[in-house]
Amino acid sequence: MTTTRRWRGIVAVTLLVGGVGLAADRPDLVLVSAVGVAFAVYPRLSPAPPATPDLEIDRRLSDRAPTPGESVEVTVTVRNVGDDTLFDLRVVDGVPPALTVTSGSPRYGGLLRPGGEATFSYAVSAEEGKHGFDPATVVVRDPSGEHEVETTVAAETEIDCAVARGTPPKRNLAIEDAGDLLTDDGGVGIEFHQTREYRRGDSMSRIDWKRFARVGELTTVEYREERSASVVLLVDARPESYRAPAGEPHAVVRSVAAAQRLTGALLTGRNRVGVAALGREDCWLAPSAGSDHESRAMRLLATHPALAAAPPERTPGRQSTTKSPASGVSCRRTRR
Repeated sequence: MTTTRRWRGIVAVTLLVGGVGLAADRPDLVLVSAVGVAFAVYPRLSPAPPATPDLEIDRRLSDRAPTPGESVEVTVTVRNVGDDTLFDLRVVDGVPPALTVTSGSPRYGGLLRPGGEATFSYAVSAEEGKHGFDPATVVVRDPSGEHEVETTVAAETEIDCAVARGTPPKRNLAIEDAGDLLTDDGGVGIEFHQTREYRRGDSMSRIDWKRFARVGELTTVEYREERSASVVLLVDARPESYRAPAGEPHAVVRSVAAAQRLTGALLTGRNRVGVAALGREDCWLAPSAGSDHESRAMRLLATHPALAAAPPERTPGRQSTTKSPASGVSCRRTRR
């Protein structure tokens, strides 16, 4: 509990006015000082707010998986499940930093009796990526406003604004595993590459029988081999990347959303994918494949502090390096 000092100075002013009224024989000033005494005593007689307000918050979304740019209505219900009347309750919902409120207000203020509830709503514009709501900030004051208690109330809510997976471009970084990246090497595949002289052991299905029937020569058809690519998605999450025009998502939000789409598309094509980030915590997830690796990559992109939607805070400190062999993720933490 903290003191707002809202009534600070009222006692001194009251004594000053009362003293002047007595010295100057001014009954009107003495009467004013009496009113001041009442104001000075009022905060001391007001019931203090509960040390830990017992509140619950329920947050409902009109659409949990909207498309980018779609308006999502957020309805918040605050319930007083305690035994104390909250005379001055103020709530600020934890809107995700990357989302913009387009209508309504994420704030509420009023009185809430035991067992009562209050509802308010607002709308946000959906942006690409997964956006988790922060806990709502709650401030409760006594009737006089002299004392207040600040706390947070959490209600896990997430907007998953994903877009259809595209076909990402890939450089010729092929590895030996099968995949969907066409190489310049001839072998087994679909797209024609070249013909060459028949060699003992060549598959009968790859012999150009039409040429053999025409000129009597055995030739073997080669196709462009398809192999998988090894790709690392690097997200620039340095402080400069958080700069954006008012009301627009910054580069980190867009980059994380793009990395999520590319990760799914590349892994679907049997490629090896890794994730790295430059920022408050340089993060590295080694390239790999499979559904388990996809889950790890998506979880990292959605929850890692280096990729948070909120800009980093500049705090002095030291740099430390940590590595988790089990997860294959290494991070370098830098505190400025």
